[in-house]
Amino acid sequence: MLNRRNLRVKVMQALYAKEQTGYPSETHQKNLRTSVQKSYQLYLFLFYTINEICRYSLVDNEIKKAKHIKTSEDANPSERLINNPYIKGIQSDEAFNRICEKNHFDKFLPKDLIKRLYKKVVQMTDYELYVTKPVVKLSDHKTIIKMIFKKVLQKEEEFQSVLEDHFPNWMDEKKSIISGLVRKVDSYKKVERDFVATYSNSEVDWEDFANFCKKLFNKTEEKEEVFLELIKPQLRNWDITRVAAIDILLIKMALAELLYFPEIPVKVTLNEYIDISKRYSTPKSKDFVNGILDRLMKQLDSEQRLVKIGRGLKE
Repeated sequence: MLNRRNLRVKVMQALYAKEQTGYPSETHQKNLRTSVQKSYQLYLFLFYTINEICRYSLVDNEIKKAKHIKTSEDANPSERLINNPYIKGIQSDEAFNRICEKNHFDKFLPKDLIKRLYKKVVQMTDYELYVTKPVVKLSDHKTIIKMIFKKVLQKEEEFQSVLEDHFPNWMDEKKSIISGLVRKVDSYKKVERDFVATYSNSEVDWEDFANFCKKLFNKTEEKEEVFLELIKPQLRNWDITRVAAIDILLIKMALAELLYFPEIPVKVTLNEYIDISKRYSTPKSKDFVNGILDRLMKQLDSEQRLVKIGRGLKE
């Protein structure tokens, strides 16, 4: 699944673009929603590709069986890949398949490329081990799916070109998207409708992502003056005009989460924005953002303004 880190970065980029361009908020909100949608489509397209590769094993098996001179393998080709419970779950998920059709994923992925990707898969040592094991566990079914992601899809240049053509955000989000895919596979349990139940809410998931981004964007923008009044006293000898713009923006976003997202734990918010500052701001930003947020958190806590509920408790 898409993670909150990825979404926070998108909101940061949208808010920063607004500050730099001066275009109306509506323009940046629209661009933000489109960006989130493209990331979600990318995530689903990778699962679509895995399914198509595994489905090709049916075609390959028929070709083997039709040979005039058959090896023992040709006569009895393995059906383990197509019977992988994870793949069967994907194929039986009507909501997931509707989304794939709606987004015309079949036009993104040429049939000859599916064949070449499948051939790469069956050449893997991991595949050979998978299909020759006398008995396979659920962990084996998960492993082969992850290996297809890691050893084939991430390394095949032609497929990478497809991703770059249809998803301009691929290179920037590659790490987080793949991480989400691996977590999704690892969390799978072989129970009836496990996969189906997850993807039956695909449209809901997408709206949840979009709504999180919209709320974070709006609260950071609406409460900007309030947040700046909280931040300025904490700067001590710093001139706010000389502080990196990204650092101030990240602190404002963190304040929006601390005050208006009761379901998100305080520690999660602090850690997320400190980590984002390491990647997107200056070498000294991590310590600066960490110090300011720590003091702000203590102030808000002492004023009893940190209201967290359920799993969002402060500790």
